[in-house]
Amino acid sequence: MTSWKQCIPLPPNFVWLAKLSRLWLLVWLSSHVHSPYPRITRADDVTPRAALVTLAYEYDLEPLISSMHQLEDAFNSRYNYDWVFFSTAPLSEEFRRLTSNATTATCVYEVVHQGDVPLRHREKKDPISQGQPSQTSQEAASPTRGDTFEPPQTFRQLQRWNNGPFAKEKRLQTYDWFWRIEPGAQFTHDIGFDIFRFMRDHNIAYGSSKANFTPLQRSLLSHQVKRFLEKHPDLLHAEADVAWLLGLSDNGRSHGDSLKSQESNSDATQIVSGNFGND
Repeated sequence: MTSWKQCIPLPPNFVWLAKLSRLWLLVWLSSHVHSPYPRITRADDVTPRAALVTLAYEYDLEPLISSMHQLEDAFNSRYNYDWVFFSTAPLSEEFRRLTSNATTATCVYEVVHQGDVPLRHREKKDPISQGQPSQTSQEAASPTRGDTFEPPQTFRQLQRWNNGPFAKEKRLQTYDWFWRIEPGAQFTHDIGFDIFRFMRDHNIAYGSSKANFTPLQRSLLSHQVKRFLEKHPDLLHAEADVAWLLGLSDNGRSHGDSLKSQESNSDATQIVSGNFGND
């Protein structure tokens, strides 16, 4: 024979206290669970004036679209920062349509200028069909980029422009921060925080992915880094790891052949008015 026990309703105050305790426990757990991403907490938070910037040729379309899709999925779909596309000649309607469809953010297209004069532009040509190797193919950072098909003078102009002076372009004057994206760059991991906010809130002016370089690139870069650090030692953070920039391993010796040719994928930088890109 089954006996039934009468359920006695709890006092309202007890129920309220139980709910309050449960809420407190949830708040405590959420504040103590470790997150792999930095916490951005600012009561007066304002969205940084930032943009994703790339120098692209018409024939960079396929690798650029790949990079855009990856970066949008990993980062920008949550923050919607503008894309700014620089080129040496007006880009086609197809290029604009496909790139603008790859993001919900605003897309801006601008022709590169050296001072007030547009840089010269040469259409992509196959050096093999001309019976001789490209004069600039050994100088180029990546054989997949259109840089390898530019005349030497134009290539040097573009390389110099792409390494700093582009931040002075009028189109970028409405931004304080930029993230330079190379067509074909791979973004395989989710970026769970706002890079621009993090750099702004922690007074970080420049960040770059660790990349491998050719011996010539490493030598030139190391020389410039050493010169800059000698002139501005106060700007070097105490915990900064510059050994890889100087081409040194942990024991102070050169990496040597362990570094293979690979182009840097991207860097995020604060736009500094004045002598940007100069030491």
